[in-house]
Amino acid sequence: MRRIFTYSLALACSFVTVKSYSQVSLAPLSNTACNSINFNGAEGANFNDGSTTSLSGFSGTGWTKVIQGSQQYISIPSAAENTSYHLTTPTYTTLAPTVNLRFTIGGSSKVTSYTVNVQTSANGIVPIGTVSSGSQGVSGVQCLQVNNLFFNPSSTPFRFVIVFTTDPGTSGRGSLTFDDFQITRVIANATPLPVHFARVDVKAVNAGVGLTWNIDMQENVKGYEIQRSGDGRGFTTIGFVEASLSSSYSYVDNKPLATGFYRIKSVDNDGKYMYSIVVVFKGGQFAVPMKAYMSSKNTMTVQHNEAVNGSLLSISSADGRLVKSMVPNSGSQQTLVDLSTAKPGLYLVRFENGTGGAETLKVIKQ
Repeated sequence: MRRIFTYSLALACSFVTVKSYSQVSLAPLSNTACNSINFNGAEGANFNDGSTTSLSGFSGTGWTKVIQGSQQYISIPSAAENTSYHLTTPTYTTLAPTVNLRFTIGGSSKVTSYTVNVQTSANGIVPIGTVSSGSQGVSGVQCLQVNNLFFNPSSTPFRFVIVFTTDPGTSGRGSLTFDDFQITRVIANATPLPVHFARVDVKAVNAGVGLTWNIDMQENVKGYEIQRSGDGRGFTTIGFVEASLSSSYSYVDNKPLATGFYRIKSVDNDGKYMYSIVVVFKGGQFAVPMKAYMSSKNTMTVQHNEAVNGSLLSISSADGRLVKSMVPNSGSQQTLVDLSTAKPGLYLVRFENGTGGAETLKVIKQ
């Protein structure tokens, strides 16, 4: 464990900007308040497992394990100025709606702020608060309290994603280190969250077709199969990319079809798998065919072209009554719709792309 810092977040200039997530709130704690919390038996990681590669369940692009004598921690060895670095915790379930976090930030690269996000398979990544300390930078022991962390059901697996932002005024590169993580009132969840595909893109690359896909969630993943179809129904695996700590992957189809439908299949180490959305590339043009289906009893998944300003998704009953209307997240290609209050029956799903076009599909809720 690294114990090189003697000061903490409890500075007069510290402040928190809270963003709504079902009343959840984030607050830094003073030294006195932090010392009153019993962290004995808390879940966490001090990275002292002797492994030169293990991140103790944490993940994030650029983070590596560092061993310096008796000190073991994880680090971005060469953090650039004015850059954001994501670090995702292991998966947990809550024992109470209030949890406490404690960890140590260090290194020679000054961190101006960090944002704490909560991540679930249903909602993706949602920001809940930002901690900042102005020109002094944020470093040392960080002690936080997260309140009103309610999930339905309460056993919902979740993770925290901490996004560190480095100082734009710092010249050159420096290290960013993370150590001594502890979290109270949770239990480690043995079941990893499924992969969450943020987006899939296709474009022409020389004489081939290049695919890129971004991952928000990745845990226990062996790799990704690239699958292709000529009609959007029967898919064949044409390639495989091993999983890494990266959140972005790519593959080039050097023998593309005139019309190619593509999807990515994530394969876990235990054999479980999940598919991305289906995308199509024809005549040099990329599109996301609209698709809507009930992915669970009360949740509808809608696949659509990239949402832009003006995009709208609406759900209507068979008699034309509007059941739900929502604005998809900008840049998204897939939207989850809560239909827990809707009765079983036939529904019309309409996606307006924001540029004058619209598509409508029928979906039956059992």
